[in-house]
Amino acid sequence: MQIAQAVVMDILRPYEVTQMLPPESNFSFRTVQLLSAEAAPLDPATLYVGTAAQFKLLRAAALRNVCIVCIGKREYFEKYCQRHTANLLLLPENTDLFTVANRLITAFAYIQHWEAELDKAILGKKSYQDVVDLGARMFGENPMLLVTASYNVLASSVSSTPYNEKVSSVLEKGYYPKEFADAFLRMGYLSHVERYMTVEQVDPPNYMGCPFFILSFDAGNGTSIGFVALYFVKDTPTEGLFELFRVFAERINKYYKRQLQRDISIPTALEMFMVDLIEHTREDQGYLIDRARALKLPLDEPYRLGIVKWEEYSPSVAHYIIGRLRANLHFPSLKILRYRQSVLLMMQGSMPSLKLQESVNQSFHEFSALLADCKGYVGFSSISNSLLKMDVAYRQACAAEKYGKLLLPEQRMHFYSRFYIYEMLDAYSAQYQLDDMYIQKLRLLQNPEAGDYSNLHLLRIYLLTERSLSTTAKLLHMHRNSVIYRLGKIQSILAVDLDDPDVRLRLLISFKILEMLDGHVQPPLARENDGEDAVPVIE
Repeated sequence: MQIAQAVVMDILRPYEVTQMLPPESNFSFRTVQLLSAEAAPLDPATLYVGTAAQFKLLRAAALRNVCIVCIGKREYFEKYCQRHTANLLLLPENTDLFTVANRLITAFAYIQHWEAELDKAILGKKSYQDVVDLGARMFGENPMLLVTASYNVLASSVSSTPYNEKVSSVLEKGYYPKEFADAFLRMGYLSHVERYMTVEQVDPPNYMGCPFFILSFDAGNGTSIGFVALYFVKDTPTEGLFELFRVFAERINKYYKRQLQRDISIPTALEMFMVDLIEHTREDQGYLIDRARALKLPLDEPYRLGIVKWEEYSPSVAHYIIGRLRANLHFPSLKILRYRQSVLLMMQGSMPSLKLQESVNQSFHEFSALLADCKGYVGFSSISNSLLKMDVAYRQACAAEKYGKLLLPEQRMHFYSRFYIYEMLDAYSAQYQLDDMYIQKLRLLQNPEAGDYSNLHLLRIYLLTERSLSTTAKLLHMHRNSVIYRLGKIQSILAVDLDDPDVRLRLLISFKILEMLDGHVQPPLARENDGEDAVPVIE
């Protein structure tokens, strides 16, 4: 191992060092040697230590490519460097030469022995804890952690720390709590994980509240499969410590990936089967039936499919979402898999959307919060007829996600049963402009100042309640006679017969068109539920 220039500066920290080096210099050294006239030719990989008197015996040409720790008067060396090229680490003239040389030689030997011990431990397939314990020797009381993609701590250099509450919490629990990981998601760490696939220093302000070094382990497809981090809860990070951490991190990265013996970019059998179902890559139904049986997927039960998409796709965010879904969310008969730049949720059974939400209410709440953190949306299909019609379920789920994000962007979960009409209208708009497809006179009923008391809103409620005067009056907090009076005015303005079912259907479709044109869906009606709180009608 060659010792970086920044590490040498850390070794010489007890002394008053003046760097007389060009800004772009980046020396590294294998050995330390006392300076002498007989040392020529000088080796760029050797750090020389000497006095001003020894320095004067050297030819200027020999100094251009080497670095020297020199003891002497600053004024002399400054004048020398005005005439010649020299790379110097200058110490005051009262510094003891042999003390400095001994300090450097001892430190070099210790660091190189440390590296050799690391290599020996990794070659001998020692435990992660043994390797982390070795690595942490260089970093004092600052905790070092080796962490999996699921935010479980595989190994740590200490079990707790009094200097940082959050870091200590992770050390004591043995994992990063969900709220920590979700905070990382919100702060964009997972969306830009490629930044941390080379060793990076992260300074406050950050969630952990202290500087840290980090290296994220890359699975080869932009997805993090774990990381190693060093939190500076006690000391201040330096360039020298950064170089030493880089040496350790690069070794543990290779060791971890070799020990893991898996590549998460390889699709599972279920994921490959889903590609066949969605893309019709195999039309042989007998083959598909055999595959389904091998995967123990019933053919005669209905399925619902969900698709998670993001405003900006990140493999690491998708991987994190999959882990959270598997660990924390409890949907009925749920299988989670990757497909293209999305995550699919395959649910087995005929549970309606409303019952599904009621039965897994807490999971839906957590899932919605998680989607908000990662700027994602999920669309659910209606209940497909069979497994072999998963392509239909996929298109429905994509449509629910698309129109839900467009028309109800404040919500994160959307069901096709609520949005299929908009997909139909969108397809119809390929032949006719939407402006030409609705009853134009409906705009005459608008009164923005009246809000929920406008005639347009009253007509919508009246139609959605199947022309129930009492329910309409109750929902609008109006007298029944007032509703009758205003309905009369509405029929007069529109010149339509509300007793005609075809007219009512056209009006309801017109309301959907207006929602598309306005870019926002009106909230669904509430229904009475035996005196309990009203619940939304979804399916």
